[in-house]
Amino acid sequence: MLKRILILLIVPFVFLGCHKNALNIKIRYDEIQGLKEGDWVIFRKNHVGQVTGIFYSADGYYVAELAIKGTWRSHLNN
Repeated sequence: MLKRILILLIVPFVFLGCHKNALNIKIRYDEIQGLKEGDWVIFRKNHVGQVTGIFYSADGYYVAELAIKGTWRSHLNN
């Protein structure tokens, strides 16, 4: 029983370790027009990430923080 519990606890961490790291990007906007945290990032009709945060900077701009899935990292560098 203890062995099964340990296996169930370890398996999720193995899968998390197999994923490539997300590409974190910050984009500066004058206006965000309804953009909010949790919105999807779409690239060529594919869901490639999401908005992880939005804040208003001291310079008078909105800054959106995006997390792009690791599998799309190479596609966005081109």
